[in-house]
Amino acid sequence: MRTSDEFNLQTQPRETHRIFNRWDLIPDGWYIALESSRLKKEQVRSVQIAGQHLVVFRGKSGIVSALDGFCPHMGVDL
Repeated sequence: MRTSDEFNLQTQPRETHRIFNRWDLIPDGWYIALESSRLKKEQVRSVQIAGQHLVVFRGKSGIVSALDGFCPHMGVDL
């Protein structure tokens, strides 16, 4: 079973940039995607964190989730 980081590397290979997306400099940890108040129930938002495209959504229950923003099945952004 692949870890989410291994899966993300396959769908969004990390590119080297001069300043950002330097994973040797960016520690693992928590990063703010967006303010909770900006995500209503049953709403979806596209965000980028450290060069990675993510989809953040809040379901009917109010629980917030995030996924890789690239669909490997269809080969498109979500």
